[in-house]
Amino acid sequence: MIRVAVLASGTGSNAMKLLHHAKNLTQLCIPLVIVDQKSSLLLETVKNEFPEVSVQLIEVPQHKSNADRKTIHENEMLAILKEHKIDWCFLAGYMRLIGPTLLHAFHDGKKHKIVNIHPSLLPKFPGLHAYEQAYEANEKVSGITIHFVDKGLDTGPIIAQETFERRSQDSLEDFILRGKQLEWKLYPKILSQLNEKGDL
Repeated sequence: MIRVAVLASGTGSNAMKLLHHAKNLTQLCIPLVIVDQKSSLLLETVKNEFPEVSVQLIEVPQHKSNADRKTIHENEMLAILKEHKIDWCFLAGYMRLIGPTLLHAFHDGKKHKIVNIHPSLLPKFPGLHAYEQAYEANEKVSGITIHFVDKGLDTGPIIAQETFERRSQDSLEDFILRGKQLEWKLYPKILSQLNEKGDL
């Protein structure tokens, strides 16, 4: 079995879609969810809906320098990932740049085995608030990108992209909702692709 961990920070809608989808896959499982915010709803929803999945809260230590915090945090995460024999990491609303500790650990000699979903047609609008940026820029076509993670900010090789059109009457909330609906369809497809091919 390919063992996938989901890393998340917030509400976890994509994480839950991945967990539900993985139940129907034959060569892939998600035994671990790591959350870095104690306010995340995933801490309860995963326990309630997927009691067989280990959900771990690993917060960033606040008493160290920025560089030390990232190293300590990623070393703690890596210990849990190794304990669960994780092959791939899927980021689902994980709000931190992945650092060298995890990048090195999840590299197979050709690529990093860490995957992210981003709410824009990269390379447009990397970073935070991509929906808002696209909306304010009056983009007529926007979309979702699935990409490998590297050391840059949303710069890794693209795995898949899908688009949606902005309607003339769209509020920002309408625009975001249609983007989210596309996220919830596209990310599980990539999980299926990994299940079927054993790689991406």
